[in-house]
Amino acid sequence: MNAIPDLSFDTVLIVEDDAVIRRMLEASLERTGGYTVLSSGDGVEGLRRAIEERPDVLILDLSLPGMNGLDLMEELNRRNLLIPTIIITAHADANHITRAFRLGAKNLLPKPFSVRDLQETLESVLSEARMARQAQELTASLAAANRSLQRKVGNWEVLNDIAQGMITLTDEREIYQQGVAHISRILDVEATSVLLLDEAGTHIAEELTVHSPERLPAAEAGADPASPAFRDVYVELQGTVAGHVVTEGAPLALTHAGTDPHFRASSSGTPLRAHANWYAADVGGARSVICVPLIVQERVIGVLEILNRMNGTVADIDHPDFAAEELDIVRVLASWITFAIENVRLGESRKKLAAAQTLAQTVTTLAHHVNNPLMACFLELDRLRLASAPEAGRGGAAGAQPQLDSALLAETTDTIQSSLERIHEVIKALTELRDVRTVRDIDDQDMIDLDAVLGDR
Repeated sequence: MNAIPDLSFDTVLIVEDDAVIRRMLEASLERTGGYTVLSSGDGVEGLRRAIEERPDVLILDLSLPGMNGLDLMEELNRRNLLIPTIIITAHADANHITRAFRLGAKNLLPKPFSVRDLQETLESVLSEARMARQAQELTASLAAANRSLQRKVGNWEVLNDIAQGMITLTDEREIYQQGVAHISRILDVEATSVLLLDEAGTHIAEELTVHSPERLPAAEAGADPASPAFRDVYVELQGTVAGHVVTEGAPLALTHAGTDPHFRASSSGTPLRAHANWYAADVGGARSVICVPLIVQERVIGVLEILNRMNGTVADIDHPDFAAEELDIVRVLASWITFAIENVRLGESRKKLAAAQTLAQTVTTLAHHVNNPLMACFLELDRLRLASAPEAGRGGAAGAQPQLDSALLAETTDTIQSSLERIHEVIKALTELRDVRTVRDIDDQDMIDLDAVLGDR
């Protein structure tokens, strides 16, 4: 059996028998989307490539030689290969389309379609697939961690309730605050910190720390541990535990400052510094540390750092090592924090995209429905101006002022009034619009279907 290649996440397989269309789609996606693009010209070959190379999205024509698109999807389902699929077809037979969606198709693009249509559809399908995959992975990770955390946490519902509560939040700061508060509540440790990096990724720019009440710095006595506050800092990553984790992109559990070689950047180097050392010096500094990266869209944006076990209300100097189950708790909650952050950022991106699309549609609509009435007004005003201009050399005195024809004046006034009323109707309809329906104009741009709206008034 052929080994499955290590492809990037955005890998697209195009199965299309028309060689011209196939080559154009390949070139367009590679140029505009930066995807890894695979292709095949018939169903049998397309099935083989889908099985062996496991693309992230399948762009599939239904009419194919060798094996049609529906049979290809049937075979993938039989093998439990659930690849998000976009159907492209020139013959949208209702029964075939219904069957395709029952087999798991995510979207349909009738031919002909534009590259922009394909790009938008592909991004939508990929976003949905990412979210589904992350949710599946995080749920599996949570379930796996739960089996080893029963003694520490009590039962699975505790972490699940935390996760469900966090993914409903819409503010990034609140997500971080709840995350460290939950870790501080579940684990008996001296300090729990979120350390966020600057844009360059070379310094800690912000920190949010919850301390054990028994180890709370004097300056923070009386602070509410349930509502920790961010503070601006500027700490270089080099030589720190956080810096090591950011560089490696992987969690690190430092079990004992005296014996754990990972506490040093090298065998002969100075000990790595934990961020919260500044307050722990009076109790021996960082004896044990858990540090987990916060990775959003494949970029480390910060770390979670947990410092020193407690034994009841006393720092556990005799047994400072963190157990594997405590590292698992932090890793799972770090995953839920980053998942919630990505969810918030995706929602914000969608809102911005929707706002930009609405603005573009409104501008196009105004240009279509307002420019013509305005043009009519300008033309009528020019006609009046010409009719009222002094004429010379036509039997009268030079520069004599002509008399405006009353019929012309009435006609011009009626045209201008009608045009202004049309503009007024358009603006009023846009102001009162609640249900936005769009239509393509002659330049293939989306605009609001204002003709339908005005026809309903």
